[in-house]
Amino acid sequence: MKRSLAVLSSALVLLGFTALLLISLGWYSLIAGGVPAWDFAADMLLGNRIRDEGVLLVGHYSRYEFNHPGPFWFYYNHLFELGLERSGLSRTHIWLFGQTTMATLLVGFTGAGLSLYLFGTLRFWPAALAIFILCAYLGSDLLSLWMPHRLIAPYLAFLVCCLLLMQGRVVLLPLAALLTGVLIHGYATMPLFTLLPLTLALLLGWRTQHKAGIDWAMIAPWALVALLIAGIFVLPIAYDALYVSPSNLSKLLYAQHGFSFLAKPSWAEMLTFIDSLLPSQGLWWALALAIISLLALRPRLATVRPALQACALLLGLALLLVVYYKSTPAPLYDFVALFATGIAPLLLASVLALTLNEALRRASYAYSVQTLVVLAGFILVYLLAPFKQSPERVEPTVSEFAEFADFIRGDLPREQIAAIDYANHDLWPFMAGLLVELDRQGIKACTTWRHMGFLYTDAMICSVQTLPQYRVVVAEQCAEQCVFSTLNHGLRPIQLQALSLAKDYDHNSPQLLFQSWYPAESQHRWSTGYSSSITFELDQQAPRPHELLISVSSFGIQRVEIFLNEQPVYTGELSGAQTTLNIPLNSGITHAGNNSLRFVLPDAQQPQTADPRVLALAFKSLQLN
Repeated sequence: MKRSLAVLSSALVLLGFTALLLISLGWYSLIAGGVPAWDFAADMLLGNRIRDEGVLLVGHYSRYEFNHPGPFWFYYNHLFELGLERSGLSRTHIWLFGQTTMATLLVGFTGAGLSLYLFGTLRFWPAALAIFILCAYLGSDLLSLWMPHRLIAPYLAFLVCCLLLMQGRVVLLPLAALLTGVLIHGYATMPLFTLLPLTLALLLGWRTQHKAGIDWAMIAPWALVALLIAGIFVLPIAYDALYVSPSNLSKLLYAQHGFSFLAKPSWAEMLTFIDSLLPSQGLWWALALAIISLLALRPRLATVRPALQACALLLGLALLLVVYYKSTPAPLYDFVALFATGIAPLLLASVLALTLNEALRRASYAYSVQTLVVLAGFILVYLLAPFKQSPERVEPTVSEFAEFADFIRGDLPREQIAAIDYANHDLWPFMAGLLVELDRQGIKACTTWRHMGFLYTDAMICSVQTLPQYRVVVAEQCAEQCVFSTLNHGLRPIQLQALSLAKDYDHNSPQLLFQSWYPAESQHRWSTGYSSSITFELDQQAPRPHELLISVSSFGIQRVEIFLNEQPVYTGELSGAQTTLNIPLNSGITHAGNNSLRFVLPDAQQPQTADPRVLALAFKSLQLN
């Protein structure tokens, strides 16, 4: 009983130590909170679906226009939002509190579990040193709300679970299943980096159990709980695959298929990619000193064997990472593998914890020597680790998003939807943050960039018939035309100039309002999905046109229907080559003011590459006569 209480007390102290370390590294962000933009804002928009629709089946968005497999992280955030909704904390602070809680539990478990794996019991100082190493080298990344960073702590805990399962500790099966589900829901590549090592751990654990004599009565309950947990994580993925069309799983598999057509990274690019994931040189110096010290202590092979097995698993995973990402499309971005940045610190933690324990064992009768040994281990890490902290200058809690939202609230009638366009793709991080702020203030809003629905969610995308009132531009582009601006961005009213007859207007003309089109390329602009539209204005005094010329090409064979002010004016089939459609216009079909040209494209499709766009029509220009 006393031993159990001692272990429990040690575990609680280790958790407190972990929390203290993490908070000391990330207190700038925890206090200031910052404002959501970029991926963080996109995650908040996706999380709103739980609030508005009651259910969410998918995870964080991908730039390849699918979502990562599952919604665990969003339900986790929502749970904290419900629990702390009366606290007065901002949504950002609530999410940070949830992330700090998870990181504390998982990093604390990693240190304690590593001690259990190496020594068969919880040894406080080696476990504390392991936690110190992980926090010192991973720093405030463990508290980040960016999804690639959020996977670091779960992956550390998962790897330790695998090590313990290799020893036949079946009680860890449910936790291993939970962490596997959490990681797979977070990132599409995680099945490879979780199921493979988990299978290996289970096979080795089975062999260990077989030698000791299999106790089915002990194994069965834990295995059943693990299967139940796995089923809960599989459920949203399966439901989406069976009942949603097109399913997120089909989009993901289609993108994976398209990767085979793209160029792969060179070895020079791979070396740059690997270097971006490696920790500072201080870790390798610490590892070298730990190994030399361990060899000097001359431990028994049985003592060292668990650490050797841990090193083999970690190095094997590092090799798997290199092999896998060498087969993925170039260019490589380090964020796709940030979950693995904990491998090297965990390797150091395994060796240094073993060295510390062996040194303490040799000095078991000299308390002063033990104190010096413990201090030496912590000082070594302190001197060689970067202790990455949150930036001292964090984003202000009162942002330009709030200023823009306040202006829009006062500028539009209360129930009118704020429909917002933006000038170029690079403004999407600001647009995401603005939509979050408008939602927070209860202002109905949408953006006209329909092909970005995978990021903003469909709820934040304007209908084809909705005309935007504003266009977000960088402040330098205001040219005294913005109705509101800050130092960085401006809000320009959309006021189309009337078209002239017998004049050509190209795919980038400011006198045409493109809705549901991809960003302009050098020669054309591709339609988005199955319906796209162009709005133009005609002058009250000008004569009405009797002919419309549209220069287009198509993505393969495409059926096309064209409606002008919702009246059909063209039905035909395009073969891919550039052509000019000569469309006669009946009297009265156009009118002064805004006129809408709508394209219905039932055969739109994705290219047989990793290009995620759904293409049909490439618009080049139009002319009214």
